Order: sequence, then structure tokens, then C-alpha cells
Amino acid sequence: MTLWRLFILTFITMGELQFEVKIILSIIISLFVSGVIVYGANTDIKTFPIIKLLTKHEIFSPLELKAPQTKTTQKQATRAGAITGFEPRTLEKVPYIKMECMYGDPGFGLNNSNFSDKAIKLGTEGELNFAKVLQWTGLITRFKSFWSVGMPSRNILAQRMVNFESDIDCILFNGRTVWLVDLKNYKSGNLEYRNYGSRLRGVDLDTGSTVVDREMSQNMKMADEIFRNHCNKLGYIVKSRVVFMPTNLGAAKLNKVYWPGRIPAVNLTDFLQEISNEPQIPADLKSSFISDVYKLLK
Repeated sequence: MTLWRLFILTFITMGELQFEVKIILSIIISLFVSGVIVYGANTDIKTFPIIKLLTKHEIFSPLELKAPQTKTTQKQATRAGAITGFEPRTLEKVPYIKMECMYGDPGFGLNNSNFSDKAIKLGTEGELNFAKVLQWTGLITRFKSFWSVGMPSRNILAQRMVNFESDIDCILFNGRTVWLVDLKNYKSGNLEYRNYGSRLRGVDLDTGSTVVDREMSQNMKMADEIFRNHCNKLGYIVKSRVVFMPTNLGAAKLNKVYWPGRIPAVNLTDFLQEISNEPQIPADLKSSFISDVYKLLK
């Protein structure tokens, strides 16, 4: 029922009232309806549900929002965000050790990429620091881990997809769960990241200026689909995450951020909490998954 039909129906039901009373009530209802329309036009639809109820509008998901035009941009956050204890300056003092449970090398896949030298350096640093964190926290020994893994074909897990250069930064496997991890070493600090359509935007919470505005890749969506298809046959659970590494300005805020395919984006500390609940990989585990993924290493 539209607002105007509601108004007319209300007016008809007042037929038994005196003319003066009907006029007064009509004025009150008109003012109310006008107020609803004006207030709704200037209010987020999520915080004013009566608009949705009366006009049958649906609340948009974050991925459907269009990127608003911002007046200004800036190169980095004006101040630090949440300090995690895993900032690069701290991890510089933590040695990286190649362990028996690790296959491949963190960041190796970026060496042959088409990214700029700066992007390769940042990406390699993020992947290496992620490995250091897993070792430092002791979580690395709960899994078999694979680093810089090529995209498998849709039909054969052990066979790499032809003419596809992008890789999966890290795969963690404990005999029950397969974690697909895409690492992001983006700008952080007092920023809030949000989805706007197919784009990701990071806005400074103090100034409102845009610091990051970029298109999101479809690679994790593809990886998630392919691995789910293969792992369902093997009886394994697939969980995919885009993990934001902290910079020396700490961690940014992620406001319900998803990559294409509804892949959740999380901060490093949130991801560590997730995998800390995973059981230890059995020492005598034998699985074709391990040998198949090993063949995908770059």
C-alpha cells in the first residue's frame, strides 16, 4: 500500500466524524506524511524502516552501493588505527624459518607478476610477515601450509590452469578444513574500508577524504569455486578469506567488506582468532590433497 492510498483509506474511515474534525485530522495526516517523505529522503534507509514498509523498497546490500563522489583525496591516514602487535616494524625482529610443514615460499609468485616493483615489494612483505606471524604464534604447526599456489584447473586438482598467472597466496590444510588466503598489504591507519559495487574504498575517519579507491579482483571467487568443487568430492570444508595485514599505522576498520563471490575480508587478528579454533593436523595424515596441491606450487 502506498502512502497516498493509506491517506485516502484513512480519510474514508472518518466519514462519521464532523466536517471540522475531519479537516483537522486531514491536516495532521498530511503533515505526518510530508514529514515521513522529507525525513526519509535525508535519512539512511536502514535507519528509517517505515520507508521500506510503506513503499516496498528493499534495503541494499553493501555490494550494491554505488560509490559516492567525494570531494577530496589524500595519500594516507591522518593518524594510526588499532595497533595489533604485528606491525612490520615489530616483525622485522622476528626471524623467518622454513619449516617442514611449509611447502613453497611466501611471496615467490609475485616475482613473475606484471605488478610494479613497489607493489611486488609490498606484496612480498605482506606474505612474508603473514608467515612470520603464523610461526610466532605457533599456529603454523596446526596445518600443512602451501605458499604461492597456482590456480588449479576445474577438472583436475593437480593440474594448473593454462594461461592464468595469478596465484593463491596461502593455503592452510589440517585434514578437515582448507583455508584459502588472499593477503592484502593495503594502506591502513584510521581508515574505514567499505564496498561500493565492484570497488573498494578506504576513507579517512577524521577528514572523510578518500585514501584508497580500487577495483576488486575476481580471482578469489574463482579459486573458491574451483576448490569447493574438488574438495566436496574429498569431504573437506573450504573457507576463503581476504586478510588485511597491518602496516606501521596499525589496522584499518573493515565495515562488512566482501570480495566478489561474497568472500569475507578480515583483519589479521580476526583471522588468527578464526584458525586458532581449528584442530591440529594428524601426524599420520595421508591425503591426495597434499600431493595434488604440491604440484601447483610456482
